[in-house]
Amino acid sequence: MSCPNSDGVSDVLKQVVLRRYPEAFDLDANATEGYYKANALKQSAHAGLTGQVTGTIKDAEKRVLSAVWDVPDYAERAGTKDLPIARMRQAMDAYIRGMFHARGQVETSALCDLLLNEYGLPPCNLTAFLLGFLLRDYAREPYRYADAAGRTEAMTPEKLAEMIGNELSPLARGGKRPAETFLVEMTEEERAFYTLTQKAWGIPVAECTSVAQVQMAIRRRTQEWQLPLWCLAGVTDTAVYNAVAQYADLLTKEGGEAHAIARALGKRARQEAELAESLAAVLTHERLDAGMTDVLAAFEDGALPRLAEELGCNAKQLLADVRRQFKEDYACLWSRETGEERLHELLTEYRACHASTDVLGETLQTWTRARTAWRERLDFLRLSAEWLSEGAPVFARLRQALVTLAKGEDLLPELLCSFADQLAADGAEIARLLNDAETLFGRAYAPPISRG
Repeated sequence: MSCPNSDGVSDVLKQVVLRRYPEAFDLDANATEGYYKANALKQSAHAGLTGQVTGTIKDAEKRVLSAVWDVPDYAERAGTKDLPIARMRQAMDAYIRGMFHARGQVETSALCDLLLNEYGLPPCNLTAFLLGFLLRDYAREPYRYADAAGRTEAMTPEKLAEMIGNELSPLARGGKRPAETFLVEMTEEERAFYTLTQKAWGIPVAECTSVAQVQMAIRRRTQEWQLPLWCLAGVTDTAVYNAVAQYADLLTKEGGEAHAIARALGKRARQEAELAESLAAVLTHERLDAGMTDVLAAFEDGALPRLAEELGCNAKQLLADVRRQFKEDYACLWSRETGEERLHELLTEYRACHASTDVLGETLQTWTRARTAWRERLDFLRLSAEWLSEGAPVFARLRQALVTLAKGEDLLPELLCSFADQLAADGAEIARLLNDAETLFGRAYAPPISRG
């Protein structure tokens, strides 16, 4: 029995492959061993996407794609449109268009499977290179990256190369496929959202490439302002404030919910030509000051401005104290209810300052200064907390607060509120006792009366 030579075996095998994959093209004569390895998948995809062919896949543009490498319209041109690589491109484009029309996105796995299953290519460096070349036009806007959690970002050659590499790598190793990622076509609403955000918030284009980036940029801006967006409600047109509220809501959402809000804002921007300009006019330091001033005038019947005036604080000082309440990271994103709790804390500080001013007989505009004044006065007394509590019932009711202040420590909100209430109720008696320190001291250190 004769054994066919190697050339004959090769020819038979090629015919088998072509019957299974009619559009496959012969790479054996031009490919190198490194092309069929899977050790540089991302780099190979990046080479196909950018045209910078180096490393393991070096010279692949000459060895494999010489007929189409420098031909931008090779898939339509008469001399090249019937080549296997052109047919791959035609099939790829048709599949992507169909998926965009049906769902607005296409899975990375499906793009890879198209070459692996329909054209018989293995998961290797060469396949990554060809995918990069075929998808070159999709590595920029209006296309974007998305994942199963709903996160998106701008599509770049680097990102698309990463998507291709991550998808092919487990296939080459026989491992489990990764979580799905998607090539997404940016809608008109999404483009309008990014344009609106750039103009309304003054955010650079480079920071408006994904919803996550927009969220980070706006959070930084609100941290600079240190005032919550909800304070604009009373000084802003209702329709414009509704858009401000949508942005505030956006900052608290993730994934699909965040993108739904972004698209809704983009839809509004397309319908309302002046929206960006109107938002830019209210998203300012000055307008937030006016908004918070309006809030304070109504909050607890204007108690904060009234006490501030009685303490000798002007409007600028009051707003600085309010900002101090919102200086924590992302505090400006708190709800109005949470924000008003902070205003209540400031009101308690002001009440404590006002009462301390009356009791200690010196002007105390800030709680920090009032705490220092209390520590100094208590230190001057040189009397124990136990004796004060036993010698005067009014001090017994203040014992915990006074001990804390004597140590130079701050009072927790609940204790501070109780302290302010007690000072307001018994201020005159406390002042009288403190101003008669010599009598207190004499009573405390008087020698015991002898009996006999």
